[in-house]
Amino acid sequence: MTPPPRLVRWLVLAPVTWVGAILAVLLSPLAFVLSVVLDLVDRAAWRNTRLLGLGVMFCALEAVALPVAFGVWITKPFRTAESNEAVYQSLLCWWLGVITATLRRCLHFTFDVRFPPPDDGRLIVVSRHAGPGDALFLMNELANRQGRSIRGIGKGKLLWDPFFDHVAAAGGYLFMGRRDTAETVRTHAAVPPGGAYITFPEGGNFTRRRHADRVAELRAAGQAELADAAERLDHLLLPRVGGVHAAMMAAPDATVVFVAHVGYEDLDSLAGIWRAIPEGRHVILEGRPAPRPERWEDRTVLAEWLLARWADMDRWIEKHSTG
Repeated sequence: MTPPPRLVRWLVLAPVTWVGAILAVLLSPLAFVLSVVLDLVDRAAWRNTRLLGLGVMFCALEAVALPVAFGVWITKPFRTAESNEAVYQSLLCWWLGVITATLRRCLHFTFDVRFPPPDDGRLIVVSRHAGPGDALFLMNELANRQGRSIRGIGKGKLLWDPFFDHVAAAGGYLFMGRRDTAETVRTHAAVPPGGAYITFPEGGNFTRRRHADRVAELRAAGQAELADAAERLDHLLLPRVGGVHAAMMAAPDATVVFVAHVGYEDLDSLAGIWRAIPEGRHVILEGRPAPRPERWEDRTVLAEWLLARWADMDRWIEKHSTG
């Protein structure tokens, strides 16, 4: 669903969300009593109470974070543009740390993270997309564990969350509109030293249905070679080269890191999360640097290189997948 205009989001959605979050926290003791009763019947690792705890913590975070974000916005004229972005980045890092820690505890996620050690160089992080939580955990890894400023392109549906709407946009995330072009991406992806730009070239979370639809679309368009390449990928959607090319052009000295992970599969809906709660999930995340090919500025060369890296990632996922 397309979010309303910014003025409506800030003047209507944000206050309503804040009041609703406070009410939810105040009423949570009664809800916890009911959830405990249900769990005594359900007997599935207290999933009602754990899922409720996640929801209540999210509401509490909104209740606290929105006034803080408002205070940062009010004091914006007293800071330079650079220091202003740094403040929003710090606020975003704090939010990511709290929400991912809550997800770990409530959903019993464990992680095996293999990532290049941090340095002062720029990164372009090219990641697969397999669930609503993978972007949050990746952002948290880069921001809080590696100490990097982060930028990326977010989907418009994220603007429904008032905190993320205000803080992420001011802190370095871009929510592209119809008038935005590759030039917009190039400008945005020029991260400062030590920064990381995150891109998901699949264009959305992987599902079997999307995979089949993408193959069918390519065949219907007469692109048989690309359709065959897409069909050979068992765990990934065919990557789109445009955003990756624009980001690499924006930061020609940046190291390109491909991020593969397993463990988020089937968590693309509340029903999937509900089913996964009793046993928890073990997530393996690996970031592997890849040298740029010769003549990488040529989109055709880059497309072939990107597809080869994606095929390698598909094999990695097959090797490490437990499902």
